[in-house]
Amino acid sequence: MKYRRFSATHLILLFVLLSAATTLFQAPSLVATERYLLTLRAGLIPTPEQSPVVAVQLTESENSRATLAELVRRLSRQKAGAILLCLPLSSSVSGELAQRLRIMREKWGRSPEAADSALWRRVGKELSALERELDVDVRLGAALHEAGNAVLAAPVRTFGEVDGTSAQLHRLTLRFDLPDWSWLQHLRHFSNPLPSLNPGVHITAAQVPPEELRDQAAGVGFLAAAEEETLVGILLLPVGQGYLPSAALTAAMVSRKASLESLGLASPSPGTAVLSIGGHRYPLDSRLRLLPMPASLSADMAQVSASDILAGTSDPALVTGKVAVVAHFAQPGAREYTEARLVSQLLGDFQLSRPGWLPVTEVLVLLYFAFFLWLAVPRLPGRTALILMGSFVLVWLVVATALLVNFGWWFQLTPPVLLTGFGLLLLDFSRRMRERSVKLNELSCSLGRMLQEKGLLDQALERYQACPPQDATVRELIYQLGLDFERKRQFGQALRAYDYLAEGGRYKDIAARIARLGQNGASVPLGRQGNDVTVVLEKGAVHPTLGRYEIVSELGQGAMGTVYRGRDPKINREVAIKTLAYCEVDETQLPMVKERFFREAEAAGRLNHPGIVTIFDAGEEHDLAYLAMEFLGGEDLSAYCKPDTLLPVAEVLELVADIAEALAYAHANDVVHRDIKPANIMRLPDGSVKVTDFGIAQVVSASKTQTGVVLGTPSYMSPEQVAAKKVDGRSDLFSLGSVCYEMLCGEKAFVGDSIASLMFNISNVRYTPLSERRKGLPICVHDLVDMLLARSPARRPENAAIVAEAARACREKVRK
Repeated sequence: MKYRRFSATHLILLFVLLSAATTLFQAPSLVATERYLLTLRAGLIPTPEQSPVVAVQLTESENSRATLAELVRRLSRQKAGAILLCLPLSSSVSGELAQRLRIMREKWGRSPEAADSALWRRVGKELSALERELDVDVRLGAALHEAGNAVLAAPVRTFGEVDGTSAQLHRLTLRFDLPDWSWLQHLRHFSNPLPSLNPGVHITAAQVPPEELRDQAAGVGFLAAAEEETLVGILLLPVGQGYLPSAALTAAMVSRKASLESLGLASPSPGTAVLSIGGHRYPLDSRLRLLPMPASLSADMAQVSASDILAGTSDPALVTGKVAVVAHFAQPGAREYTEARLVSQLLGDFQLSRPGWLPVTEVLVLLYFAFFLWLAVPRLPGRTALILMGSFVLVWLVVATALLVNFGWWFQLTPPVLLTGFGLLLLDFSRRMRERSVKLNELSCSLGRMLQEKGLLDQALERYQACPPQDATVRELIYQLGLDFERKRQFGQALRAYDYLAEGGRYKDIAARIARLGQNGASVPLGRQGNDVTVVLEKGAVHPTLGRYEIVSELGQGAMGTVYRGRDPKINREVAIKTLAYCEVDETQLPMVKERFFREAEAAGRLNHPGIVTIFDAGEEHDLAYLAMEFLGGEDLSAYCKPDTLLPVAEVLELVADIAEALAYAHANDVVHRDIKPANIMRLPDGSVKVTDFGIAQVVSASKTQTGVVLGTPSYMSPEQVAAKKVDGRSDLFSLGSVCYEMLCGEKAFVGDSIASLMFNISNVRYTPLSERRKGLPICVHDLVDMLLARSPARRPENAAIVAEAARACREKVRK
């Protein structure tokens, strides 16, 4: 275990950076939290007694334009300040009878008799008048014209494909001359350099009212479609070179009797805009949006049904002087309610704002809190630090609330408060950890010295590594321990001690000692870590040996022990040396393990095949046994079992044939591998393969074969191995089928959430057909895999030679 210094200041700095980023980028989670806190403070802000908006509820049966025309006339008679129709009126609608009259009048008008008939001229005039009376669009247009304060809505959407309807919006836009602020000007004006004056949305479709209705209305504004969320609160939407006002903004202007020409938009500072309607000014954010206020800051909106107004039973005082928003109002969260509340906010006196300089100020406040957490709090007692930072938080909450109530400036409270709480907890935890660490270091040093005196150097090193290497006392103890390791020729452990000591900086001659011990691959322990026999490979030094073989470096861990790269000095041949350290075996089991080790050597040593790794020698030294075998280059087949590294099908079949030939030879010599898997098959640089690691192979004979022993890697085991039954060469063929399956599609044939479920799947569940994992494979490939992965051994090939022949025959078909 290496000691790593705990740094609370680093975590505080990270939290500051994250908080600053969420403030500048306006993270949704932060905005949602701040809206909730704004709602809690809403009681301090004065609210109007009466809402300037009344919601007129329509039903589906009252959706006709004739009904709307009558409703507009009655609202106008009740002296509504403005009428906002939040309804889609994008197409012309004429009554069926009016269309029939028009066709009849045009048909009769083209007859020769009608040209000279005075009667027809009188009848034609009467038909034209009747047609106009029956045309509902004309009636609705007349009602809009008579009212003079009706506003139509044009629903728009910003998703989906562009259908060309948005082009009709260009004639409804307004032009404003806004400055294009650069990021340098943002910084000069002390404002957030990230946003620009653009909602960042583009209209893909719009439902624009027909011209005969637009010309009679007091104005037209866009309305967010039902599925839209990005347009909430936006008052001006860029369309081409101009800006399209929202329906709420247009209704508010009509209510204030302001013309569209009097609408002004200016950008006094980067990232902010101010909208002016007559003498009223509205601060907008970078998205040209009026920040929506909580519902508690608005008076309750009166509601009246359209049927009551049409029947004359409603109280006219509910409508007089107010903006009547006519819509269906299907549910409380509908877009119509949002639009109505936005109109109410525009007509109110209190407005929320976040000027461009405000986010930068919030970041500076955050840095102010962080400054005290870094420099003051660590030097103060816990109670004093808590009182100090608590006072800062209280002052911040009071000041931010006062600015909100008096100026409408909406400061975000969360980041400084969270930073203070997080920082205080972290610093207190760090202080406690330091006190605990000092006590543990003293105890570890005492135990380490005691173990070192008893000669238990490895355990002493573990105790010293629990202490910081910067401590002077610990440094000297570790240095002396490293010298003791060198005296006992445990150079690997000495290097570990010096490397850990070097983490604390320079000390005596450890740099030279590390360089000397680290030459040419550093240390190679004979056996696993912790053994007393340890060697180091240095340039110009005598290499440690096993028998007549020189140890060069460690290759890894095998099924029985450590594997080394070695050299036979007599013939200058590289070998792989597999060892078995006796010290890691229970004394009562050692005779049995030795017998198994040399039985493996006997079984593998009599195998002489180009597809099987060759065993050169076997021997035993005082504390370990070893096998010297052929050293192989290349890499194992697991490198070609991933979807992006699969070999060509023909090459896979060739490899399967070579492996099958090697297994056929081994099976003929009564040797079953029992652990065929990609990691135990090496693909050499010349493309040939060799089956390796007979570490769990057993000599198969009538007198020696044991049942009830499960050996192998679970994902590639045969059903009979899983069931601990007697196995023969056909078990290896099943494992070969699993390897072939994985090399063809990059996925294992059998998987499971646990060893138990994996074994159950192998024994009872059919694998996913190869055709579902990889398309386009020849039929012979499927037949080969199905033959190898047959659950019953009797359904598999009798021997591996048949598999090799089938694989090569299939390969020839693939090549053709």
